[in-house]
Amino acid sequence: GTYCGLSCSTVSLLGILCLMYIIIWTLPAPTLWSKVTLLRQSWHLSEVMKEPPLLQKQLSKAEKELTELRLQVAEAKHRNDLVEAKVDAADGARKEIPFGHQLHGWL
Repeated sequence: GTYCGLSCSTVSLLGILCLMYIIIWTLPAPTLWSKVTLLRQSWHLSEVMKEPPLLQKQLSKAEKELTELRLQVAEAKHRNDLVEAKVDAADGARKEIPFGHQLHGWL
């Protein structure tokens, strides 16, 4: 539709611009440039306020990866201990065989 010969999108744009002007004008700063700077700072502040949930998600993901890596390390140590025990047992059994019998197996 139209309003006084203007389209709805034009009226809406003018309304938004007037609202922005009122918001900027009411900011507690002496000059227009300082008001705009203050508005930019508040925009960045809102971005900073959104960071903690993102950082919390990243932290929980990193903690989960750390737990998985610790489990993998524990499993690898356990397998290593088992292999080491088998090698020690085989080495101990080899030492218990008398020397003459050892040669006999090689001949």
